[in-house]
Amino acid sequence: ILSEDLCCNLFPWKRPLVIRLLFQKRVRLMTKKERILSVALYRFAHEGYNAVSTASIAKEAEVSEGLIFKHFKSKQGLLDTLREELESKMAAKVQPVMEAATAAEALHLVFDLLLNVDPVDFNYWRLQYQLKLNEAYEGHRSAQLYLDRLSWALQESGFPEPEMEAQLLFEIVDSALKRIVFEELPEKEKYIEFLRKKYAP
Repeated sequence: ILSEDLCCNLFPWKRPLVIRLLFQKRVRLMTKKERILSVALYRFAHEGYNAVSTASIAKEAEVSEGLIFKHFKSKQGLLDTLREELESKMAAKVQPVMEAATAAEALHLVFDLLLNVDPVDFNYWRLQYQLKLNEAYEGHRSAQLYLDRLSWALQESGFPEPEMEAQLLFEIVDSALKRIVFEELPEKEKYIEFLRKKYAP
């Protein structure tokens, strides 16, 4: 079985179609509940929550629309389940930075995490950026703790105005992550190493 990366390299002009077909193949191997979540995640991440109906999710997942309501009560309940998974993944992602023994280690881990974003999770990060378009979305709960940790690391490293520098670094990293998951950063390694030299020489 060809991997997604290999298929996309062999047929780069058909990348969106290849990704879609491989996604549909994976979905068919899941339980009904897993299929609902996977289809909803993909559709919400690529099209936006408001643009997707439960009927269309049910059709693609090959289940009844009633089954969605049985498992998740409502479309909002389905989104809430995905959001909980997203926040869990985010918390796990930043945990090494939070537990780093030194400021230098924490800052290096920030850039290591960017380099090692798992493509399997791209749709979760895409969902995050779709949700940010909704004014009611406040972001994941660990964001402020992460920002405080960056501020501490930058202060320990001798940066002037560490709180403002932490906010700037947070926004730079967030922008880089967005470009990575939407595959808009072709020279990812070069860009991240440039940031590493600036903040964690």
